Amino acid sequence: MIKRYLLFLLTLIYAVVACGSTTPTPPGAPLPASEPAPITGTSPVPEPDRAPEESLPTEPESGMPQTVSAPTGLRVVYIREGNLWSWTEAGGKAQLTGTGDMSTARLSKDGQLLAFIRGREVWTVRMDGTDARLLATLGDAGGALWFAPNGSLLAVSTGDHIDVIDLNASSSNTVVTYPAVPQGYYPEIVWSPDAFGFKTVIPPQTETGQGELLFIFADGTAASLAKFALVSPTESLPFLSPDGGYVIYVAKLGDGKESLYLMDSSGATRPYGEPAGNVRTLGWMPDSKHFVYSQENPARTFLGDVTGPPSEIVLESYRTVRWVDAGRFLALQDGNLYLGAITGGKTLIDAGVSDFDFEQ
Repeated sequence: MIKRYLLFLLTLIYAVVACGSTTPTPPGAPLPASEPAPITGTSPVPEPDRAPEESLPTEPESGMPQTVSAPTGLRVVYIREGNLWSWTEAGGKAQLTGTGDMSTARLSKDGQLLAFIRGREVWTVRMDGTDARLLATLGDAGGALWFAPNGSLLAVSTGDHIDVIDLNASSSNTVVTYPAVPQGYYPEIVWSPDAFGFKTVIPPQTETGQGELLFIFADGTAASLAKFALVSPTESLPFLSPDGGYVIYVAKLGDGKESLYLMDSSGATRPYGEPAGNVRTLGWMPDSKHFVYSQENPARTFLGDVTGPPSEIVLESYRTVRWVDAGRFLALQDGNLYLGAITGGKTLIDAGVSDFDFEQ
């Protein structure tokens, strides 16, 4: 077992170069039998692909090939066909596991620690491949992971509850439960800077129900900040700003149209932009002042501003968008993971992707 574990760690060291720290597993304590991606003497060691310019094909825009240069230091981890992969500007992409049962991955804020869900198990591992740790076993498979700013707490958001794992004490505590939300949706979590707790939005259970904005302390004490009507997460997601100061969400109007709403930290809400058909949120930019949303009939995309009116931008339709900075984003559409620019152009990172995260 120890030999298999060391070989696994060497494989990860070969694939990703970084460093990090967590409380180490006690010396000599063996990993459980379900250790992630063990490499045997007959298993091939995964090799990184060719250089990014050779292995990352681009798609043409307006008849002309365009590429997007990745910001220096951008590191992406993603799940492809149940396996964990990494991508960097300098190293291209590399496969990290081969078990085929990974569902999600998350990088710590400093990019040095990786958390992932394998089946029903929550794991962490340093980005240099050391200190792989089984932290908890979930009741059901699936969930989303959210590191606290201090790096010592990890929230696990599932379909009907949220757990907080203390990485130092290796303990797990369920801090809030709720009726099951639509399958595949896990409430977003935004930690407070001091890591005392986090904000989250629990969606309504019915079309006529209300969602709720909560602040959950790490010990499980909960405070309701606001209740409000919003569409199902299968139609449009509610998004908390990165600093937790605002929420954008979509609600139906009586005339068959929908409206985007902007809520501040006090719970005060106001409609934003013009009502339209099928309004969709596309997330916040890192400055917590700007956000992106779209509408159909006619199809248009807007850059919103918490202090001013929106401005129209040109952006393709994507299912999932996460903003790297004010000009670049990572987007997922039909299993294709792209690095794109708000001014146009995109680079295909990989296909067959189901989940991703990044830090820089």
